Amino acid sequence: PLEERVNLWQMLHALDCFQHVGRVCSFIQENAIANGHPLYHSLLTSLYVLYGRPFKKSHGVGRLPDDIVPKELRHIHDDLILHRDKIFAHTDVNGTWEDEDMNLNQVELTVQNGFCSWRIRTVQPMPERVKEFQSLCAELVRKIEYHINKINGKVKNYAPHVNGIYRLVLDPNAPSAFQPE
Repeated sequence: PLEERVNLWQMLHALDCFQHVGRVCSFIQENAIANGHPLYHSLLTSLYVLYGRPFKKSHGVGRLPDDIVPKELRHIHDDLILHRDKIFAHTDVNGTWEDEDMNLNQVELTVQNGFCSWRIRTVQPMPERVKEFQSLCAELVRKIEYHINKINGKVKNYAPHVNGIYRLVLDPNAPSAFQPE
């Protein structure tokens, strides 16, 4: 059924994203990468964008439901999505940081002795938060793998039995759920 194919597509893509985020978190921690390191912002951007991808609009398959996130980890999820949307995937000009009366994406001009210099200042999470992000993703990987295993039990009933590589078809009018590559 199409609903099961869409669910499988969502779950497999989510698993891929969360596994990538876990690897980025490990890399940041193993290499003691912190604010000021040339890769810090790029690694954080990939972490936030990849994490949010399954929870955001995807043409043709929708999004992963937020209730897959355990309640005790929901605050970490909400933080990741907020900062993904306001800083890392988009640059909102009017967003403010919760604890301070500070714009999230400030453009600042420094004038010193007649010379002007510009800088963009954004809020960056502390490296300690990366451990929390990694824990959340590990839990989501565990849950997603559970759901995929349940779906796999059903898929074997209508999956091809001939050796080969097949693409999962999401077209409701397609004659089969799988198309040979």
